Amino acid sequence: MEQLAEAGNVTEASELMQAVDMLKAEQARLQDSLTQVDPAFRHEQRMEICDVCGAFSVPIDGHVRQVSHVEGKQHTGFVKLRQVLQELKVRGSARSWAASV
Repeated sequence: MEQLAEAGNVTEASELMQAVDMLKAEQARLQDSLTQVDPAFRHEQRMEICDVCGAFSVPIDGHVRQVSHVEGKQHTGFVKLRQVLQELKVRGSARSWAASV
């Protein structure tokens, strides 16, 4: 969004900001829906959404299960994707800086 705004694409940056706000509202709605359990199922545990990979987890799970999630294929795959994306962003900004010099 910042790059779009700096490049003069204020409309696109604004649209992207609206999309982010909608996604945050949807995440909050989903999180709230997890806490509103039917009384017939009160014995079930509350679940949370992993901020990295989006998987559901039970916060009071044992340590072994939490470690298993963090070391799992889905979670580690998202971590790698985010690292590569960050590296590409850095390379892209370095190229645009070098081109402007």
